[in-house]
Amino acid sequence: MTFLTAAATELGFGAVKIRGELRLHEVGQPDLQVVNADGRAIGYGETKPIGSAADFARVLESEQVDRYRRSLENLLVTDFLRFTLFRPAAGRMDVTLVETAGRLAAGSHAVSAAQLTQLSGLLSAFFSATAPAATTAEQLADGLARRTTLLRDAIRELLGPTAEQGEPLRRLWDFYRRSLMSDMEADDFADTYAQTLVYALFLARLEGGPATDLDAAWKALPADAPILRSAIEPLRAAGKLPDALSVWLVDALHLLASVPDAVISSIGHPSAGMPDPILYFYEHFLAAYDKVERIRRGVYYTPRPLVDYLIRAVDDSLKRDFRKAAGLGDQGVSLLDPAVGTGTFVLAAAQQAVGNVASVLGSGAVRAVLEEQVLRNFYGFELLPAPYTIAHVKLALFARDHHVSFANKRAQIYLTNTLGDPVARADDGGLLAFFVPGLIEEAAAAERVKSDERILVIIGNPPWSATSHNKQPEIERLFAAWKTVDGRPIEDARIALNDDYLKFLRWAVWKLLEQPGAAGQGIVAFVTNHGFINGRIHRGVRKALLDAFDEIYVFNLQGNQRLWVKGVKDEKVFPDVQQGVALSVLIRRPGAHAGPATVHYREMRGTRPAKYAAAQAARLAGTDWQTLKPEAPFYSFAPASVDDRYDSWPSIPEIFPVGVSGVQTQRDDLLSDFDEASLAPRIRTLTDVSIPAADVVERLAVPENANWTVESRRRGFAAFDQARIVPWLYRLFDRRLLYWDPAMMGRARESVMRHLLPEPFGANGAHRLALVVERAGAKPVSALATVTRGIACAHVTGNWVHVYPLDFAESAGEDTLLPTSEWRENLEPKLAAQLAGAYGRRPTVEEVAWYALGTLSAAVYRERFAAELAVDHPRVPFPASPGVFDKMGGLGQQLGRVHLLEAPVDAEIRYVGEGNDRVETIRRDPDSGEVWINATQRFTGVTAEAWAWGLGFRPLEHFLTNRKGRRLDLAQIENFQRAIHAVRESIRLGPKLDATLAAILSDPLDFTGRPNGGFAQAGTSS
Repeated sequence: MTFLTAAATELGFGAVKIRGELRLHEVGQPDLQVVNADGRAIGYGETKPIGSAADFARVLESEQVDRYRRSLENLLVTDFLRFTLFRPAAGRMDVTLVETAGRLAAGSHAVSAAQLTQLSGLLSAFFSATAPAATTAEQLADGLARRTTLLRDAIRELLGPTAEQGEPLRRLWDFYRRSLMSDMEADDFADTYAQTLVYALFLARLEGGPATDLDAAWKALPADAPILRSAIEPLRAAGKLPDALSVWLVDALHLLASVPDAVISSIGHPSAGMPDPILYFYEHFLAAYDKVERIRRGVYYTPRPLVDYLIRAVDDSLKRDFRKAAGLGDQGVSLLDPAVGTGTFVLAAAQQAVGNVASVLGSGAVRAVLEEQVLRNFYGFELLPAPYTIAHVKLALFARDHHVSFANKRAQIYLTNTLGDPVARADDGGLLAFFVPGLIEEAAAAERVKSDERILVIIGNPPWSATSHNKQPEIERLFAAWKTVDGRPIEDARIALNDDYLKFLRWAVWKLLEQPGAAGQGIVAFVTNHGFINGRIHRGVRKALLDAFDEIYVFNLQGNQRLWVKGVKDEKVFPDVQQGVALSVLIRRPGAHAGPATVHYREMRGTRPAKYAAAQAARLAGTDWQTLKPEAPFYSFAPASVDDRYDSWPSIPEIFPVGVSGVQTQRDDLLSDFDEASLAPRIRTLTDVSIPAADVVERLAVPENANWTVESRRRGFAAFDQARIVPWLYRLFDRRLLYWDPAMMGRARESVMRHLLPEPFGANGAHRLALVVERAGAKPVSALATVTRGIACAHVTGNWVHVYPLDFAESAGEDTLLPTSEWRENLEPKLAAQLAGAYGRRPTVEEVAWYALGTLSAAVYRERFAAELAVDHPRVPFPASPGVFDKMGGLGQQLGRVHLLEAPVDAEIRYVGEGNDRVETIRRDPDSGEVWINATQRFTGVTAEAWAWGLGFRPLEHFLTNRKGRRLDLAQIENFQRAIHAVRESIRLGPKLDATLAAILSDPLDFTGRPNGGFAQAGTSS
């Protein structure tokens, strides 16, 4: 420290201060802070013990130094023998004074004039840095993000049980867990609290002007965001802020003070030319701060056209259905956004209310509508303090633009977890109440709104998160009803119905219609994932909404990147979100509820700007809506197929009653491989009980979960047996090896797979045929079905598939795996009888399977019935003519042989070039039609259409990509050549399949007379 102070003076940089007494190293902070005469930090130093050159090199490459470099503009690292400066403006500079510690100890440490000159240059570059300043909103957001990162790291360490200055933070963390998020980990709290503190300073700058003193900044916090004062009090009550926090808070304060007032004004007011400049600033801050966290939290700007559409729809419905002349400006209207975020929807609603009242009563009534309607009746709940703060700021600025002050009032925006169970007042011996009275009052006020306020409009964009944080007993109890339909539970609902947006939708229905004292009428208007519109798993959700509301408007903006269709432009609405988007308005009018809602549907594909324009123009009273009356069993909110005969046709599990979803090992990389030489050693290690379980997990990278660990399951593993290594169809045209031991797997599906396994593990059916068919594919593919010999994986086409053996073995019972020689066709007898009557002979199960494969493989079939195929098992039309049945069956058999990789390969498909056969860089030459796997070797005969074939799942590209870095042996080379041939043949047969399907649909068999709408189920299907 003395050295640096003297060096600064000697080099002519005056009286800089070196704050070395911080002792921040234990919380992962730099050791030294260099401060100029104005008290502003200009650089930081990290000191290390004297060591070797290799030791110092490791320091420079460490995660710690990398973290500092990302957050600090001027960093000096030294072990006193070596100095390295990281400063973007000057580049990296390195100086070595003494090569080794040994030379220093021996007294051989003379420093040359050249070395001193280099050191002087490095230190001059270090001391000449100016305190960071921000002259644009983007620079300020980036600078605050850097400091918030380091502040977060300091908070995280202070939360540790041994940190002396951490007790106030630990108390506050405990309160957050009890009142906001029960599973809030230390990292979550550190992140939340760091953002809260920095945005409190940001708000103080907006309100009170530039300040360089923390006490002055705290005093400048406005009264209309009282919770910020309470969030800071635990730190102030301790008498002195921990150095590990104050260093970054003061740094942030100086940065804020450096920003010109004109820039601050541009951030705070819509007059800057952006509809929501504060949110724009926050988005930029998050992108620089932690993009991963932004994605995980679902913190995204809801595009204003989507907000405006829902606000306009609500306003129109209030006037039309609820006789509210001033719409959202009517004093009888209460509104709540249960995931308010930065307040975009509440602000838009306030703007609409002001516009309505000004139009109806005149501009003189604006003050009254703000004070008596918006302030009193518009509510918002938010879980994260930073966006919560921004919501308050936006509403306060909007009110002030209309000459209304929140000085003695507050917007009804509360920091709370909407889906959390009721929060009891914590008994903390009075200490918590002393430290954070505002937080406790905030929680109590939020609970009053949840339990007592009658809400008429619930609107917003709730978080989309399949791995929900919200698993509290009360919301789980409420949501349980939506996991059933018509009194029956929905299979797999516990997995697929765990998304937060569905839970928010359920809570909104309860708050509006079911809570004791609820309004019993009103509107829910949400931006959500569009999956609930026609997803098979979501039918209970749709049925519940149909029963609860009178009218439902669904604007499907599509854009799901997992459902892209070749040749159709369909951009995402949210740039960083892969799912499609739906805008839903659910209306329950006053008076008696007559029964299932009428659904109005429209959809839009195209570019993002076109979708925004469509949303901006759409009105509930428009003519572009398609009216639907959803019916059992799926109650879909999307239009049904143009062919109303579809639902009468037999489904695949009705045709082939014995079937089950494919094998799920849940640890493919452990139990499956391309060859025995790679697979067998892993299994030997896994089954070797002499190796500790922890060592096995580490050595093999075994994926474990709460229900499956090596330690708990290894007693059930069978001893290693080479015979258990069996072939299986892993992906389309990609056969691999699997080690068959159900105890090692997630779902082995033994009851059906036994028909396709060799003895003694099955019924000697390893070479028997099975049809593999998608069920409710998540994305379109070019192969809805395929065929295999032996067992198959659950994701052969990239989507969920079911496996149907064409024959099944009779045995003493379905639960036994005893081998048998008795086999029966897996064909529904009633269907076989009906086909025999129509065709004059009874088709075999193979003939029906080939026919089904051909039908399902026709591109026209997949396109025409796409909506139905997204919901449930495919249904198969049968022709009245036996000749047409035979023709499609013949095409299906040709297709099946190439899918089985059993057909001869075209002569032009070859593997050429000398090399090591290793898949390295994969590329296709568009001129030659060759696919190169490395610099010298390639496969010929791969047309552009074949390489792209597959839509959502491209099997040729997938085959090679999965083998990248590995050598192709002879079997795999032949496998890939046959896969190329299979794809080419699938393309060649396409027009014939479509033409034959047209003949089938022109004169199909009539199945409308089937009793109970279907064939009796005989066997296992799930």
